[in-house]
Amino acid sequence: LLVLFVTIIGGRIIPSFTTNAIPGFEILSLPRVEAAVMPLTTLAFVLDSAGAPHVTIAAAAVAAALVHGLRLWGWRSWRIGNRPILAILHLAYAWIPLGCLLLALAAVGLVDHSLAIHAFTVGTIGCAIVAMITRTARGHTGRPLVAGPAEIACYALLVLAALTRVFVPWVAPQWASMAIDVSGGCWIAAFVVYCVRYTGWLIAPRVETDRFEVELSHPECDATHRRECHPWTSNAAEVVFWADESRAETALAFTLRHGVDVLPGGAHGVDALLERQRHVLERVGG
Repeated sequence: LLVLFVTIIGGRIIPSFTTNAIPGFEILSLPRVEAAVMPLTTLAFVLDSAGAPHVTIAAAAVAAALVHGLRLWGWRSWRIGNRPILAILHLAYAWIPLGCLLLALAAVGLVDHSLAIHAFTVGTIGCAIVAMITRTARGHTGRPLVAGPAEIACYALLVLAALTRVFVPWVAPQWASMAIDVSGGCWIAAFVVYCVRYTGWLIAPRVETDRFEVELSHPECDATHRRECHPWTSNAAEVVFWADESRAETALAFTLRHGVDVLPGGAHGVDALLERQRHVLERVGG
């Protein structure tokens, strides 16, 4: 059920977060794939749980893997670049088609059934959990949606836990016991890192300091969070309407440092844009 939950929610938020965070990023729409992904995934899981004929399970699982793979291909995950807070979402989803393939192989006796189960649990569910609890915690505590060293460590440890638990017993069964220990250790370490990093933040009041400059200057800045915290931000045009005109000096300094036009809001936005550009040219020229 949790994998189906990731299938539904992931299908909504992963493309949305990706296109919001990367200006101009295009998701390939595949309506037939979207229509088939839930029925085929559900069918594969029901047949496997019910102990249906092996060939039937394998066929359904391969079909499910195919539609999930096509969905992921349509999201163009390989183009997201160095954005760990997005990459972990795509990686979590990528374990679903892999798990379905392992389910098909297990149905015909080529791999152990537990490998498919752990691809779903450690890979999909584990990575999806850490992806969302880091993202939401940063947002709700008033911090920019940017993965720092602690978050990257969490992501790397979860991915390592999944890879170790699934592939080592497959290719080197004699090391299966050690792989289970290593995988479990990585899993525990990932959430220990999370607790150490986030406990203080989560029990403290929300940070209300101005995060505007940090968010816009960082390459991983998430546009959805920008709009939530700074609704005067226009991401597409690289123009930011500063809500408080009294902060013009800060806005000008930000413009000079980062090459982004920061303007007072209201009806004078266009005039302010021209004026700001003039000031920038004068300051740069001087």
